[in-house]
Amino acid sequence: MINLSAVVTNPALTQPYKVLRSTVKFVAGGTENTTATLTFRGVVSVASAQDLKSFPQADVIRGGIVIHGKDQLLLTRKGPPKGLADIVVWKGEQYRVEQASPYGSYGFFKSVASRILGA
Repeated sequence: MINLSAVVTNPALTQPYKVLRSTVKFVAGGTENTTATLTFRGVVSVASAQDLKSFPQADVIRGGIVIHGKDQLLLTRKGPPKGLADIVVWKGEQYRVEQASPYGSYGFFKSVASRILGA
């Protein structure tokens, strides 16, 4: 297999972005939600109509991005640990991860995220 990690880690091609990652744990009387801010690097580009087409709310999406990188972005998960989908902050806008493709055997991960309006 071809390892493409050299492309998605090349400083000339990548840029930094922040990820807001939440985890939920059960405590007496309910749940506790915590959010960590992580900084990753990857190749970030504008999502095409084809990338966004498979989202159930595709008719109302107002923009999206595709991220190729060595760090895996997470969807909403039942656990463990439980958590909401990662939120990517790029160029001052927030995007919710809607798709995460594990191309780990090729040395990278691909994620598609839709813009969160009003965030």
